[in-house]
Amino acid sequence: MKNKKYVAKNIILCTVVILVGASVLPISSGYSTTDNINLYQKDSSYNDVLCGDANNDSLVNVGDVIYLINYVFKGAPAPDPLCQGDANGDGEVNTGDPVYLITYIFNGGKPPVTTCCDPILQNILFEVCHVNEAWGHTFEGFYVDKTGNAYSYSDVPLPGASWDETHTEETLQFRHSYNQQLIGTIDLNTLYEKYQLIQPASEGELSDRVIACMDYGQQYYVAYQYDSDSGTYTPVLLHDAGDYAQKNFAEEAEQLFEWLQTIDYTNPPCTYP
Repeated sequence: MKNKKYVAKNIILCTVVILVGASVLPISSGYSTTDNINLYQKDSSYNDVLCGDANNDSLVNVGDVIYLINYVFKGAPAPDPLCQGDANGDGEVNTGDPVYLITYIFNGGKPPVTTCCDPILQNILFEVCHVNEAWGHTFEGFYVDKTGNAYSYSDVPLPGASWDETHTEETLQFRHSYNQQLIGTIDLNTLYEKYQLIQPASEGELSDRVIACMDYGQQYYVAYQYDSDSGTYTPVLLHDAGDYAQKNFAEEAEQLFEWLQTIDYTNPPCTYP
């Protein structure tokens, strides 16, 4: 009689081969992707990321195996966010993840890891702010939140702020509430990728501040680092344009600066030379 582990291993491998070989990947055995086989429920303490839930339906089951196989072998859309497909917690999404899930679902293997994405604890990630007192009062800009939504705001009746001021969430929300409008949505994979650039950008050296324009005011491009203990946001300067110009020399800061320009589709005048 064959060893049970040998038989189980071959069942798993055959399952992968069958799924990969299918042109369209339905479950033909009559098993539904919503059947409750050791379902892992979403844990909000990890920022609503359920590791292994590749198709983002808040469950981990055969549907996720199919989704991952389509992504890895057929170029189908990636999990969103990508790290959510990392069922085995090795920091990558590859063939090992559907095999890991098959072992879990059909052979009583270990469940998906509980941490696969660094949780985004802060609500506000990036901001572009334009302040000018030369021709009347201008205080406007846009920000990006952790859900990927970008909102503009304008006509803030407050004195112009310096880029290096530390904020509470309440002070940021107050200025963002004026004439708030949704101007775009960033997909979660892109957002997570940009979020991970904030820390290395914060380590960049800042240039000297030089005179660049006249009567334009200042346009600050910042990312935020959040301190959960104090509940405060510390800005990381990416670029400062306008009457005076300054830049962050970190490559990650330059990447974020260029990316933020694509959100409102305007090129800032008088940037650092």
